[in-house]
Amino acid sequence: MKLIVSITNMIDGYQGYLHPDRVATHGDGHVDSFPDGELKVERREGDDYSKLRQLNPLLPENPPANAKLIAPRIASLCPRSAHTDYMVSLVDEVTRKYKIDAVTADYIRYSGNSPLLCHCKNCTEAFAIKYPGGKIPGNAWFDFREESILAFARRFHDAAKKNRPAVLTGWYSILFLHDVSRKKVAQQWNGMSEIFDISIPMLYPYLVASEQQGRKGKFVGDINFWIAKWLMKRRFHEFAGDSQVLAITNSIECSARELIQQCRAFDYGHGISVFIYQGTTETQWNALKEYSKELYGKN
Repeated sequence: MKLIVSITNMIDGYQGYLHPDRVATHGDGHVDSFPDGELKVERREGDDYSKLRQLNPLLPENPPANAKLIAPRIASLCPRSAHTDYMVSLVDEVTRKYKIDAVTADYIRYSGNSPLLCHCKNCTEAFAIKYPGGKIPGNAWFDFREESILAFARRFHDAAKKNRPAVLTGWYSILFLHDVSRKKVAQQWNGMSEIFDISIPMLYPYLVASEQQGRKGKFVGDINFWIAKWLMKRRFHEFAGDSQVLAITNSIECSARELIQQCRAFDYGHGISVFIYQGTTETQWNALKEYSKELYGKN
């Protein structure tokens, strides 16, 4: 068994709570904090909400009175803040202490909530020095943001290789059109894939809708699947020439048919990664086993 460690970087509600000065800042000065889209806290009848907030300070102060599942706040962090030192220390620790085979960088980007992120004093002053007269937003600003992410990516990769030269490093790319990606999340595919050993495009077309939701869900999901295929075909050349591309796709939000369709479409020569949350059905597991046999034989 190969051991791969995935580290989430520029999004962390608790680190944002502990270090509000490290949270990415919008142009009007407010910090980039928003409800978590996946992790929710259950509020049962009779619960003392003030005690729940003591246990989880990221819960909102005044949630809807009838809400049973409450999303805690999460924060995106500035890629030029001391948060990057903390993340590099985690990479150093995990590669120094444990015999892992790979370490991958998730959320190595801006949140995408605004092209003005991060508008903190540290970023704007550094931008003014490097690009005097540059406009925010503008091409120089978008270059600067990409350079900030690339600089952290290099530190992440080098920290891993310093302790374990044979360890593989990887990064997760979010799929947009090139110009949208540049302005929203500042992931420069060529530069990132030149730094890391493995590029991992995140291809989850059936998160939008699935045939599990009926005919309309099937239609919308399949349209999104073909869009994802088209976007990857359009952008694949942006990965560096010797980059290893190992796409990741989702399992439980789709049917077994849709799951295998994704596995076949997004295999770029190195197999496929599957993002499995708790709840994958027996039908889906059996489909994956059959697909594995198709690729590698019964053994």
